[in-house]
Amino acid sequence: MNIWAGVEFESSSRRTPQFAAFCRAYRAHIKATMGGRGYVIVKWTNGHFCCSAFIRNKATGAMAYISCSDVRFFPGDWLRHILYRSAQSDMDYTGGANHYSTLANLPRALHKILGD
Repeated sequence: MNIWAGVEFESSSRRTPQFAAFCRAYRAHIKATMGGRGYVIVKWTNGHFCCSAFIRNKATGAMAYISCSDVRFFPGDWLRHILYRSAQSDMDYTGGANHYSTLANLPRALHKILGD
């Protein structure tokens, strides 16, 4: 994900190829870092220059919601300021209290919600 650090995303009324490539890389990174803990991405959404996901602990069924802000207007927040909170299902967009984490610390942060 380091190749995306400091990238200025082009703005458009449509999702750009640049943002689509970022989303693929971001999802792959999250999947790789969470999979080793027994967590699975249940639902991934690419919004208009933002993305979010629901992640579930395969063993316990506990769920969490994560979201990154618009990459055009909040550069670097996808790396330094990721929203996460508990969720009851993959439709629970309001969930528990909001918390924030860096991408590097996200597995440890989600462990507080999802457990082992």
